[in-house]
Amino acid sequence: MTLREHIHIILNCTVSFFALLKYFFLMKLYIYLLFVEKESIRFGNADLTGTIPPELGRLPYLKELTLSNNRLSGPIPSEIGRMKILEVLQLDRNNFTGILPSTISHCAQLRRLDVRQNKLSGPLPNGILDMITLQEAWFSMNALNGSIPAFLNTDITSRKCFLVEN
Repeated sequence: MTLREHIHIILNCTVSFFALLKYFFLMKLYIYLLFVEKESIRFGNADLTGTIPPELGRLPYLKELTLSNNRLSGPIPSEIGRMKILEVLQLDRNNFTGILPSTISHCAQLRRLDVRQNKLSGPLPNGILDMITLQEAWFSMNALNGSIPAFLNTDITSRKCFLVEN
């Protein structure tokens, strides 16, 4: 299925075109996805504001979602867990709040997770650091709490996990 067909399905399902456009950065994203067939979305340092729309979870073919160093806020939507082949999720240096959704562990191919320098709180969800493919996890400079994940006591030579300043 082509990217244009995916966009057509999204717009003709339960989400209206105008509901998607209420998100400022999604306008840029929509135009980008409509005309460029890629497996990655990279809007780092793009001065984006608003929230991540849950509709991004309807793009299950994405391998990379990078929204680093913007002014995005609100919770990270649990629908991100629908992106089964996502390999890179970089949401660092924004103003995201709330807990890290446990559904991120459904991204079975995730290699890099970067949510540092946000305003996330609560414990790390069970299952995220148990992911076999996860090689790098950046959680520093949030308000996370709870126990240190068990995987840090095992094979730390092949994985990196940063929990500083939580």
